[in-house]
Amino acid sequence: MRQKWLIIAAHPDDESKASGLIFKERKPEDEVIVMVMRLCGEGIPLDRKSWTREEAIVKRSAEMKEAAIHLGASVRWWLQPSPTNENIVKTPKTVEKMIRILKEIGPTRIITHFGKEDVHPDHVGTAELVETAVEQLNFSHELIIYFFDEPALEQKTFTPNHYVDISDSSILASCLWSRCVHRSQINLGILRKYLIRYKEYGQKIGAEYAMAYMDVVSGKVAKEKFMVTGGRKLC
Repeated sequence: MRQKWLIIAAHPDDESKASGLIFKERKPEDEVIVMVMRLCGEGIPLDRKSWTREEAIVKRSAEMKEAAIHLGASVRWWLQPSPTNENIVKTPKTVEKMIRILKEIGPTRIITHFGKEDVHPDHVGTAELVETAVEQLNFSHELIIYFFDEPALEQKTFTPNHYVDISDSSILASCLWSRCVHRSQINLGILRKYLIRYKEYGQKIGAEYAMAYMDVVSGKVAKEKFMVTGGRKLC
């Protein structure tokens, strides 16, 4: 069955946390869409204050286009790129908008932020928006939602149940490059934290490196199947 993958990322670079699933489980006929919630005005980690608003828009937008090509994905923006946009929050208006977009796209797979115990309000707001919108929808098809953690944080309630082996050197390099392509947001310290986390997840499945996700299932068909056979946790 052809899948439609929708990566819902708070900012350019957050979509890289979905790279393990895309590079290992996406089939050639599948479609991948990245929806970026907002550009965010952050620039070079050690020199953010030197950026003008225009420089941030140009550079981060260009990085996002390159990252999408690397993932074999198309890009759409929740808000037009602008560092002055306010944080992403769950309100009746934004929930309505998210429901409208999900109906339009009709994804069979969603990959997004775990949100809990995250320090960035955009990550939290994105996760809450997605969960609330999905709860209010009743897709006729099975919808699987994968939540990713933030490798630089300790999110103790993140309990993965879906591991992706990325030990193969070409896959590992592709996953890391999906983060490195956002040159304005990367440094060796960040990469080191990612590798440490991937190593920890790998040990849980007897691999050298792995990425991990929490998956839940939603949709009318999925719920009927779950009632009869059991299965993934329902959303």
